Amino acid sequence: MRTTGYFLLLMSLFVACGDDDVVFTPDEAIYFVSPDTTSITRTVNDIIEVDVYFSLDSVIDSVFVGYQIDTSNQPPMNLSLSDLDEITERIGFSSSRNQHRLQFSLPIPSDGSLNSVVSGDIVRFVFAVKSGNLIVTKTLRVDITL
Repeated sequence: MRTTGYFLLLMSLFVACGDDDVVFTPDEAIYFVSPDTTSITRTVNDIIEVDVYFSLDSVIDSVFVGYQIDTSNQPPMNLSLSDLDEITERIGFSSSRNQHRLQFSLPIPSDGSLNSVVSGDIVRFVFAVKSGNLIVTKTLRVDITL
């Protein structure tokens, strides 16, 4: 349960640290500036600094970030929002636009319980952007090392 609280506390920055006045032209609906790849390696207690752009052809209703801890090292097929262990949502952008930039700190979920990550686990952070019935997702894979 402490994992949930820790994750939600740090993800509260997700709600607070948005910049809705950015104009950009990425080729993808979800574009990672930092980290600049979709697969990284971190240790159990690391915090990932995230800078991400969201852009759709229609007005963005909300943005989600969630995670799934994979201890089997078998990637799930078509990981969706309903598969995630925890999820945080940002809604109510200050302007109705189809582009948003968010910068926040994303902790590796760990609290010392049975569900904590250990070396060799994989944490998949799923980023999603929603406009009406359209939901686009992108996954950031984090390999956990010593």
